[in-house]
Amino acid sequence: MSLKELYRPVLIEKSVTSKLGVVTWERIQGAWVGFIQPTSGNANIQQGKGGELSQNRMYCPLNIPFLYGYRVTQDGVQYKMLYGANPTGVSGTGDHKEIYMSYFA
Repeated sequence: MSLKELYRPVLIEKSVTSKLGVVTWERIQGAWVGFIQPTSGNANIQQGKGGELSQNRMYCPLNIPFLYGYRVTQDGVQYKMLYGANPTGVSGTGDHKEIYMSYFA
C-alpha cells in the first residue's frame, strides 16, 4: 500500500480576527488530503513557536497550504499546524511534505 492510498480528506482553516477582536475560522478552499499519525515521544519542534511539542505528523501532498496556527480537522479531531518539514519532499524526492502538529486546544 502506498502513502497516497492512506490519504484521507482534511479540512484546513485559518483564524480571522475582526476589528472588534472576535476570532472566527475561515475555510481554506480546496480538496485537501493527508495521513495523520502520532509522533513518537512528542517531538519538540524548536523552529515552531516557543518549542511547542508536536504530538502528530501529517503526511500530505506538496501543494497543501501551511502556516503556523492553521487548524486541521480530520474525522472530528482538530490539530494545530506547528512546523512543516521537507517542503520539497523527503530527501528531495518531491513526493510529499510532512507537517508536525499538536492537538488543538
